[in-house]
Amino acid sequence: MQKLNSKLIASCINDHISDGLATGHFSNATAINRRYELLLFEKYCSTQNIFAPDKIHKNLIVDYLKTRKIRKTTKRTILAILKNFFDYLEDNEIVIDNVAVSIKAPKIPKTEPDHLTLTESMRLIEIEEQHAPANVVDRNILIYSLFLSILIRESELVNIQMTDVRLDSLQLRVKRKGGNVEFLPINRDLKAKFENWFLSRKKFKDEDKTDWVFISERGKQLATRSVRALVTTGLERAGIHKEKKGPHLLRHSGASHLSERGEDPRIIQMLLGHANIQTTSRYLHFDKERVRGLIERNPMNQEG
Repeated sequence: MQKLNSKLIASCINDHISDGLATGHFSNATAINRRYELLLFEKYCSTQNIFAPDKIHKNLIVDYLKTRKIRKTTKRTILAILKNFFDYLEDNEIVIDNVAVSIKAPKIPKTEPDHLTLTESMRLIEIEEQHAPANVVDRNILIYSLFLSILIRESELVNIQMTDVRLDSLQLRVKRKGGNVEFLPINRDLKAKFENWFLSRKKFKDEDKTDWVFISERGKQLATRSVRALVTTGLERAGIHKEKKGPHLLRHSGASHLSERGEDPRIIQMLLGHANIQTTSRYLHFDKERVRGLIERNPMNQEG
C-alpha cells in the first residue's frame, strides 16, 4: 500500500503556491488569486473537521461549490484551481487520487462578449478630455487609446518603460504574456498622445526616479487595479453601461472595430497577442447587413 506524505491542507497550499512561483507556472497575480481561493476551501474543510488532504472526498468539494453563491463562470474557475491543486497533491504522493478530476464543470451558454461601438469608444475619450482631472487626463486618454488602438493587455501596459517607447521610429516595445517581446507599430496620433503625457508626467512626484511610463500621482508604477478603476470610472462618466467594464472590454472593442473595417484577422491576432486564431475569433464581430451584402455579391449568384 502506498505510504502517504502526511501534511495539513494549509501547509500543502503554501507549498503548491511556492512551487508554482518558483517554476514560473504562476505569475504573482495568479499566485495571490489561487492562494485566496484555496484558503477559502481550506476554511470550509476545517468547518467539516477535515484538516488533512487525504481526508478530502469528492462530495465535500461538490458541497463546497454549492455553498458559494457566485456565477457559474467563477465556479468553473474555482473547480479548475482545485483540480490543479489535487494534481499537485497526487504528484507529490500526498493523496492517492485526484478526487476533483471527475467533477463536471457547470455548463456556460456561449455568449458574444460585450464591446463598445465606435461611437461609444469616441465618446469615452471625448468625455475623459472634458471631465477627467487635469493632472491625469493625458495619461488616461493615452491608456484608453492603447487599449483601443493596439489592443495591449493591462499587464503589458503597466510594464512599459520609458526606453520601450520609440517615438522616432513609431514603435512600442511590449513584453508579451509568456515573456516574449514584440515591437508594435504606433501611429502619429498615438505619438502625439505619448508626447502630451510625457509633458504632464514631468509634474508628477519623483517622476525622474522611475522608468515606468505610467505612474500614479505619487510617482509609483501604476498598478493593474488602478488601471481597471480608471477605465471603470471613465465608462461610468461617459454613461456607457456594459456587463464588463475593465480594460478587457476596450481590447474587445478595439478588435471589433478592426474586424468591422475588414482588417486581416491574422493582424488582429498579432496585436491581441493570441497564439491561437480561435481565441481571436471570439473578439470579431460582423455587421449582419455587411454579411448579407457579401452573399448578394457572390459571383455564383444566378438571376432570373
